[in-house]
Amino acid sequence: MFIVTNGLSHIQKLRIVNSKIEPYITDILISEDAGCTKPGKKFFDYSIKRAGISNLSEIIIVGDSLITDVFGGNEYGIDTCWFNSKGKINKLKIQPKFEIRELNELLNII
Repeated sequence: MFIVTNGLSHIQKLRIVNSKIEPYITDILISEDAGCTKPGKKFFDYSIKRAGISNLSEIIIVGDSLITDVFGGNEYGIDTCWFNSKGKINKLKIQPKFEIRELNELLNII
């Protein structure tokens, strides 16, 4: 499992190191290190290469942002899941493949 995030490297790494999910994370792919941000193609190119993924059908991006996570993943050809914990109404023309309100719902998807 990889974390893909926009932000400053030292801050994002500290957040993960101090979290309960840290033992499950293979790597943190951060926009500052990539030199570009989500939802840009270059960020996804960087992330896919660094993760060593060759088959896009084997991955899914889960995120709370329709623009940076879902739009970016859709444009790159990756399955997407909108983590919509607050039950917001999607007023954009961006459609995730999946939508969840709680992270444990991912078990039914993956």
